[in-house]
Amino acid sequence: MHEFFLFLFSFFSFICFSHEEQLWVLDSIPGEVNSENSHDETREVLQTLQSLPSEIPSRKWLVSHLVELGFSKSLSEWLGTNLKKAGEHETWAFDLDGAGLMFNSYWEKSYWTLLKNPPKGMEIAVVRAENSDRWDQDSIQRIKTIASRGENESMGQVSFYVLPNSGHWVHVDNPKGLLEIMAPKIASL
Repeated sequence: MHEFFLFLFSFFSFICFSHEEQLWVLDSIPGEVNSENSHDETREVLQTLQSLPSEIPSRKWLVSHLVELGFSKSLSEWLGTNLKKAGEHETWAFDLDGAGLMFNSYWEKSYWTLLKNPPKGMEIAVVRAENSDRWDQDSIQRIKTIASRGENESMGQVSFYVLPNSGHWVHVDNPKGLLEIMAPKIASL
């Protein structure tokens, strides 16, 4: 799976090995998203990408153009990594329309039931960005309560992490910190 989908639309980013499964949720609310708690930068990014020509002149052009539109340089550079060479131009390495559909489904679904009763053998690791604008206090308390239950032989488990020095774009804002959270869990499989 291309990194764009793994990180941008991460609610169902499975990492599967043998009979064990890990589900990593990266700064995504597991319930209905309250649009009042978010300025919706992800939607702005998708709308901007969809407004661009299908053939991008170059990665450098894309980064410069996105920065001119007000996006951060680090986010713009990361978006540039999602381009692939197509003749003398660049094009997206992922299905932009599919990304939009995935994003819209995120706003429409609630996964609290899954978190309350994770399937046996599955570990769901939820990472909240310290400076995220997506989480309300009720959601933070709910996930903390679920994660504090501990292990139960009849069902999977949920863990909760806060990634310091990070906004919603966790892999851009603090990739080293994200790796420090994820690597031990993945290595344990």
